[in-house]
Amino acid sequence: MVPVSLHEAELSVRSRPIRCPVRIGGTELERLDEIHLALELRTADGRRARGVAADVLAPAWFDPLLPTGSRALAAGARTAVDVAVASAQVPRPVYRIWRDSYEAAVALGGDRGMGPMAAGHGAALLERALFDGLGRALDLPHHEILRRNLGGIDLGDVHPELAGAAPADVLPRRPADRLQVRHTVGPGDSLREADPFAGDVADPDAPEPLEASVRLQGLRHFRVELEGRAESDGDRLERIAGVVACVEGLSVVLDGGEAFADPADLHALLDRLESGPEAGRRLYSAIAWVEQPFPRAEALGPALGREVAALGARKPVFIDESNQTLGAFKRAAGLGYAGTTCRIGTGLTKALANQALCSLWNGGGQGSGRPCRLSGAELLSLPVAGLHQHLAQMAALGVDPVECRGAWHGPGLAHLSPAEREACARSHGALYEELAEDRAPLAIRRGHLDAASLNQAPGLGIGFPIDPSKWTALSDWKPEAAGEVLTHA
Repeated sequence: MVPVSLHEAELSVRSRPIRCPVRIGGTELERLDEIHLALELRTADGRRARGVAADVLAPAWFDPLLPTGSRALAAGARTAVDVAVASAQVPRPVYRIWRDSYEAAVALGGDRGMGPMAAGHGAALLERALFDGLGRALDLPHHEILRRNLGGIDLGDVHPELAGAAPADVLPRRPADRLQVRHTVGPGDSLREADPFAGDVADPDAPEPLEASVRLQGLRHFRVELEGRAESDGDRLERIAGVVACVEGLSVVLDGGEAFADPADLHALLDRLESGPEAGRRLYSAIAWVEQPFPRAEALGPALGREVAALGARKPVFIDESNQTLGAFKRAAGLGYAGTTCRIGTGLTKALANQALCSLWNGGGQGSGRPCRLSGAELLSLPVAGLHQHLAQMAALGVDPVECRGAWHGPGLAHLSPAEREACARSHGALYEELAEDRAPLAIRRGHLDAASLNQAPGLGIGFPIDPSKWTALSDWKPEAAGEVLTHA
């Protein structure tokens, strides 16, 4: 364990364009506001480093009832950072700095009417900056920091049944140098290359149709977002089934998006696929699990326990939006859920602790009675900081496949300064295509990304300085001026 002290912290925001509107948490975003944290830390023996972290502000996903939206998430980040800096004037373990900040942020957020996941968002941002800075100070990549537990993570402090367990007990010996990509298919995404575009004019900046992505990138794993309408969802799934009919090793996650208040509607949808045309039956057979079909406020209630069991008898059921607290997955497993998503926006230590629970339960400990696992989910992680940290964390945990929706919808690397782009090309050239161009899409070949450079970079997957000159200080930021355009779907 290497204690650190904190000496300076800067929060800022940047608004970025998006290739096409994207729906998050029942809300359509037309631009993306990304919050950025830069943290100056010093180890007990005097080594210094600047740790960074970034995340898109998507308040409707974290808590649809947030009265002040992005402002509330930004205020939570300010709280977490202020508590951390005040508590770490003398060297402390990274884990303890994060845990104290998390508890303070969740308590204060609760007083402001925020749910625990939204209130803890800022602490998760802080946690990534701490681990990034620790790795940079020690010149070690993230997986080494985790395996050697240089951040002082106490799994037994998170879940008592994990007392005595070390991160190395549940982590792979080596991080994954190749990651499979799970491609998200949203309700408004084009499916066929022959499908008409809006106004019958093809937009060169629009994301590629599903058919083109499958053909060019060799995709095998897909996440399909549902809207909770059995008929229209069924029609769309049958069209998707036709597009992916020839994919070998097909695997599909159905994202319920909290849309199925009546479980009978979901069973009707599954019945239609299971008994319908051949392409739909094949897609049904390829369903790996159903993610968060029920509203978060009800999903972990005892009244739904029987419904979870009935659905789980057909396909495993995971939680996502219901993963609100450090103990949510444990509660879900007791109801029969088979897994949970892990996202950088909900915490690195939380994901590691949930991975440890899976290891315990799958080895015979008390759980759901069926194999449990984590899903490498992603909200909208943009290059460089957010995306790289997302991928580096999943590679370290051995969670595969992974989602990369933000890189698909976002502006590529157009926002980077020339120095940043040169550093990105030098350090992570195999991760991107066409680095000389603004778009610079991810280099997905045969359905995989090359994550080796992320696993070699000191810190959490970046390894070079981030230029803050184009960012707006949080104190000067106004969401409307930055381009926050939110329309409830």
